[in-house]
This record gives sequence, structure tokens and C-alpha cells, in this order.
Amino acid sequence: MLTCGSLECAESVFGSLPQGGNFQGLGKRATKMSINDPVADIFSAIKNAAAAGHTEVVVPFSKFKAQLASLLKKEGFVTEVHKFKEKEGARFFLAIKPAYDEEGNSKISHLKRISRAGQRIYSPASKLKSPPLGIKIVSTSQGLFTEKEAKKKRLGGEVVGEVW
Repeated sequence: MLTCGSLECAESVFGSLPQGGNFQGLGKRATKMSINDPVADIFSAIKNAAAAGHTEVVVPFSKFKAQLASLLKKEGFVTEVHKFKEKEGARFFLAIKPAYDEEGNSKISHLKRISRAGQRIYSPASKLKSPPLGIKIVSTSQGLFTEKEAKKKRLGGEVVGEVW
């Protein structure tokens, strides 16, 4: 079964890997991914894996990405999130399993970055509005929240993206 954590998928993203199929040396290749917008990277990785029907996607670890994945898990868009270390390496990765319904369709049909590096979008708590379906993700001084949680806590912040 092909997953986004498999050797074939990793080679398609990072180029050819060393013989034997281990991920040693992946760290140098992993830095070739866009590092300007890690949120857009995780969004596109999850969206592409869900659209292709993959069971898992692997992305480089950061605390923000882990918080984002945990929020998606709490809202039911992702079934499992776990952090792991590459073999004999110092880099950590995050494995994310997208959620699917009984018919095999992804629960994520729309995943969009709203605030980006070239145009940051901030909103006070009073002006946060829910999308017609799904959730908006807001980065506040107290962490990542959905727009409903941020409104309840009266926290405004950067509108990271929306998911449905």
C-alpha cells in the first residue's frame, strides 16, 4: 500500500533516496521543500494525501505544525497524529493520517491558507466569522483555536486558514 510516508512517495518529493530504503540523509533533502511558508506546506501535503487516498502523510516537525495537526484531529479531519525521529538522525517528523468516511471519501474537501507571508490577515474576536461549513483556524497569543473557541475566550489573532 502506498502511503505518503512510504519510500516511493518520499522519493517523489525529495528525489532519490540512498540504497536500502532508509531515511538516513533525508534531512538534507527535506530542506529543499519550501521553508518560507510551513503552514501552506502542511496544508498542501494533507490536502494532496487526502485527495489521493493515502493513509498517511509525513511532514517535517515543528511545534506549530503539531498544534495545527492536533486541532484538525480534535475537529475530526485527521484520525491520528504522532511525532517520530528519523533513523540515526537528529530530525523529527510528524505523521498525520487523514480521516475518511464509511464510503472512503476524505473528510477534508477544502483546506485553504488565508493569512500568508505577503498578506497577513488579523481579526479581533468580535469580527471572527464562521465559514458556511467547517472551521477557521486562528493563531492567538494562547495558541491555535477554532474561530468558535477564540470567540468564546475573546481572543483575536491571525486567521491561519479554513477547513471543511
